Amino acid sequence: MKKFVMKYGVLLLIMAIMAGCGTSTNSHNSSSAPKSQGEKQDKETESKQVDLHVGETGTVKDTLGKYRVTLNSVQRKPEIEGKKLPNESFLIVNITIKNIGNKVIDAQDVISAVKLLDSDEAGSDNRARNFKKIELIKGKLSKGQKTSGELVFDVFKSDYYNLVWNNGFSSLSNEVSWKITPEDLK
Repeated sequence: MKKFVMKYGVLLLIMAIMAGCGTSTNSHNSSSAPKSQGEKQDKETESKQVDLHVGETGTVKDTLGKYRVTLNSVQRKPEIEGKKLPNESFLIVNITIKNIGNKVIDAQDVISAVKLLDSDEAGSDNRARNFKKIELIKGKLSKGQKTSGELVFDVFKSDYYNLVWNNGFSSLSNEVSWKITPEDLK
C-alpha cells in the first residue's frame, strides 16, 4: 500500500509539473507585442516623459484621449489685475494642446490634470479662472485641432518648478512634466 501511495504521489507531481509547463505562452506570438521598432518607440514615448523644457512637446495618453501639450512660454509677475495671492508671485504658463486621438476632447477637462510643483514638491493648482485678462484654455477639440491659452499659478520663489500632467495617476495615464528654471522666466 505504501508503494502505491508513493507512486501515485510521484505521478501527481509529474502531472502538475507538465500541466504548468503546458500553459506557458510564447510571448513572440502575442498580439499585444509591438510589431516594429517604431511602434515600440511610440509606446516608450507615451510612457513617463520628464524634464522636458520650454518649447518642447509631450504626448499625453489618458482616459480623456491622446493629445500633445507644448509649453510655449513662462513669465513671472508679482500681481495680475491688481490682485496678489498669499505666495510671492504668479507664474503665467502659455501652452498649446493638440488632439491627436480619435475622441473629441474638452480642453477644460484636459487642463484639470495639471499641477505646478516647486523644488520642495509643494504644489499649486491652475488659478486662471480668477482673472479676466488671462487667455483661458477652452473648447472642444476634434482630431487634429488645437488651442492655446494660459495657466496661472500662485508660487513662492524656487530653484525650479515642474509643470506636471497627471502626477500620481500612473494607472490611468502617463506622466508628462516640464522643468522650468529661472532662465526660462520672462
